[in-house]
Amino acid sequence: MKIFKVSRNTIYNWLNSWESSNLVGLYNQPGRGRKKTFNSVQEQQIKDWVKATPKSLEKVPEKIPKQWKIKVSKKTIKRVIKLGKMGWYRIKRRIGGEPIPGFYERKVEKLEQLKRQEEKGEIEIRYLDESGFCLIPYIPYAWQETNQKIEIKSQQSKRLNVLGFLSKSNELEAYTFSCSINSDVVIAYIDKFCEKVNKKTVLVMDNSSIHQNNLFWDQEDEWREKGL
Repeated sequence: MKIFKVSRNTIYNWLNSWESSNLVGLYNQPGRGRKKTFNSVQEQQIKDWVKATPKSLEKVPEKIPKQWKIKVSKKTIKRVIKLGKMGWYRIKRRIGGEPIPGFYERKVEKLEQLKRQEEKGEIEIRYLDESGFCLIPYIPYAWQETNQKIEIKSQQSKRLNVLGFLSKSNELEAYTFSCSINSDVVIAYIDKFCEKVNKKTVLVMDNSSIHQNNLFWDQEDEWREKGL
């Protein structure tokens, strides 16, 4: 009784169930436990309400009593939507526009063709991208105690930019610099990367403006002669 923190009657029922049905008798039978507050249709409606105002749950507790005359706390609502595979995450950014119809599909098909060539050893693919880092921390969302906040130390620093050429096997050729990233900078580091190219190499990059301009396109013939 002290170990399991149950009453004498519960232990008595356990022993009887063991004697009558062995291990199967110790499993909870259907219908035992607390009944669900909402049925499946109501749970789906709650999820729809949350999706309508995903940044706040304040309006959802007001709708439930009006709709079904059921009074619940915000904690219950959170439990329902978590069971419905929803969670509190940072919203993702996405690109502003949509690709031209058929353009994206052709690029995917071409990339798959290049991957097959790489598997045969005919070429090497390098994926180019740029990023920046500093000591001012990214501030994420997190569930926290009301009176005990999670803190992240912050300090001022210059931004460090990185341009990298990554292969499928995780080989990385990276260059760091403190100046702004523009086409001239990217071209200069591609020129530098060309010095290390010893096999026909294909460079894959995104469609940002610093990669799509006359300065960039004017260099393509020279890079091609160097095996890139």
